[in-house]
Amino acid sequence: MNVLLHPARVLSRTQALIGGGLVLVIVAALASVGGLITDGVLNLDYHALNSLSETTENSGLKHLAQGLANVVWMALALLVASHVIKAPVAWLDWLAHVSFARWPLVGVSAYLALPGVSETIIELSTRLSALDVNDGNHVMAPATHLLPAMELMLWSLPSLLGLAWMIWLLFDAYRHLTQTRSIQTTVSFGVALVVAQGLSQLTIF
Repeated sequence: MNVLLHPARVLSRTQALIGGGLVLVIVAALASVGGLITDGVLNLDYHALNSLSETTENSGLKHLAQGLANVVWMALALLVASHVIKAPVAWLDWLAHVSFARWPLVGVSAYLALPGVSETIIELSTRLSALDVNDGNHVMAPATHLLPAMELMLWSLPSLLGLAWMIWLLFDAYRHLTQTRSIQTTVSFGVALVVAQGLSQLTIF
């Protein structure tokens, strides 16, 4: 259970580095097979739904490079945040535990790569984007809008839960490595996550 919920508390730096490296490789391979985009710390979407789909090559090496960039930006953001709250942690420790904390993405990318899942999510997303939500004839969105949106939410729920799990693992690692439990810890982590997400989206391979 500790490996599932509190890996930073039980894994050494070396173990986390090895495990995190395997996570990066597996996610890159699954993303390549499933036609996914990983262009952000919190991003896992389909090429077919992205405006860059025609210009972004769907290769395992590019996904691996983007995964590494995501880890580096998150580790750098947490490194700075730990210095801000005066609980500095070694750079290599951040790299190791940030990379391992992304292991829920293995399950998420495997789920999204399933043919039935990917086809359904893409079809529902495309249908919703084509609906006219400003037709002026309804105070509330009609059932033709709500039902596909609810169905899309249900299909997307496993991936949302996986991303939430990853954020928890990152936060738990941050608390454990800095040995802090204050409101300052929570706020600094939140700011670091937002900054890392923004910077990682600027890094496009």
